[in-house]
Amino acid sequence: MSRKKTEDFIIKYIDKIYPGGATTKAYKEKFSKMSDKQFKTFMEELRDGKRELVMIAPPGDKQRLSLERNIKIGKELGHDFYQRLWMTSSDGIRYLTPVKYLILELPYRRTAQLLVKKISVPKTSKVVDNFTGQVTGSSKGSAVTYPELLIMSGLGLDKSVEELIKHRGGDRGSNNAFIKMANEYGTVKQSAIEPFSSEVSSKTTAKHFFIAAMLRNNL
Repeated sequence: MSRKKTEDFIIKYIDKIYPGGATTKAYKEKFSKMSDKQFKTFMEELRDGKRELVMIAPPGDKQRLSLERNIKIGKELGHDFYQRLWMTSSDGIRYLTPVKYLILELPYRRTAQLLVKKISVPKTSKVVDNFTGQVTGSSKGSAVTYPELLIMSGLGLDKSVEELIKHRGGDRGSNNAFIKMANEYGTVKQSAIEPFSSEVSSKTTAKHFFIAAMLRNNL
């Protein structure tokens, strides 16, 4: 395929994916400034996986990316986004799934903390912040982030979320029962500490701040 046909092919499908978008214009300008040698290097890097074609889709733009449109474009190019998977069961039996699943190559980040120098180990559980009811100072270990909570919620780990943001996240009543039960029995059951639950301290603090500012609230 000649360079002209290759450029036209790339621009055609980029514009199909995001009609009238800035990416189409950007690649036209990029190709117009490339020498034949640079274009050859560009295509070889695409072939070898060293470079990817990118798509500019700014938020608030009138045009939108469309899953349905992309699936049609995939079929036009002979690519099926849905594939059957080879899986291995818990007893070691390998089987092909009867149902096809959507398979995409996507970037990701690890949510686990892997660097030893960033690991924080609390010395005690007795130092508590009066405003939030959460451990602080020498008692503070690692923290759970909002994205991590969303992941756990998406996995159906509702009890884990409840433990982290309630029993160990500012509820002094259930947290004291949590620590006492852990010290005495070496294990904790949420059903056992639930009767000792009180309000999360940060909520109570916010309530009093509003009252001090003469703002009625129902927290």
